[in-house]
Amino acid sequence: MLVAAGLLLGAGIAVLAFVSAVDQAPRNDITVLVGSLGASQISVLAGAACLAALAVGLCLIPVARPWLTVVIPARAVAIFAVSCALFLLMWSPWTTMTPLLDDQGCETGYIVVERSFLRSGTGAVYRIDGVVATRVGTSVPDDGYHPFADGNYAVTDDGDMLHIWYSPFSDKPVSTASREADIVAPRLAGGEPRCGTDNRTTPYQDRTDGPVTPQRDPEDEAGDPLLLDLP
Repeated sequence: MLVAAGLLLGAGIAVLAFVSAVDQAPRNDITVLVGSLGASQISVLAGAACLAALAVGLCLIPVARPWLTVVIPARAVAIFAVSCALFLLMWSPWTTMTPLLDDQGCETGYIVVERSFLRSGTGAVYRIDGVVATRVGTSVPDDGYHPFADGNYAVTDDGDMLHIWYSPFSDKPVSTASREADIVAPRLAGGEPRCGTDNRTTPYQDRTDGPVTPQRDPEDEAGDPLLLDLP
């Protein structure tokens, strides 16, 4: 058990050192991202692991009676710190991670991580290189809304750049008409992109509005209910 605690402590320290090194890099647009866990959440997890390993070690290592007055408070502090770290994780922001799809429903190589807490929220578009992510754009939705996770965005590809629009409001579909893209990112070169079902909201400019003309099916001699010819 002591060996396992020592290994956990070493791994936690290594993770904290790596996250700290990336965060302190000259570029402020890179961060560590593992799934939907950002640098702050990873640091809390690694810190909790270190404290838990330390608490286990303090509880298992035999000490002479005179040292109990020092070790017992240290055990209590370590256990309390682990509890605080777990409490912070429970109150961490709600996070979603969404692959960014282009106008053909194919993956662009970018992902969008959106976080919200209570009635505030932010999002960021990242290019992923292993566990290091480079931020290429941000979103500021209203009332903690996650437009990308909700599919309320649009992407066009001009061959060199991706132009990205999103709706900050949950009750309004995305519109690409008469406004610049919210985010512009380079088109990533790579292999054949994966394409799948695209359930995003249709932008306003792609919708066709017009009168609905009732017509009868010419093969329907009985004159059954009208068929609507939608434009």
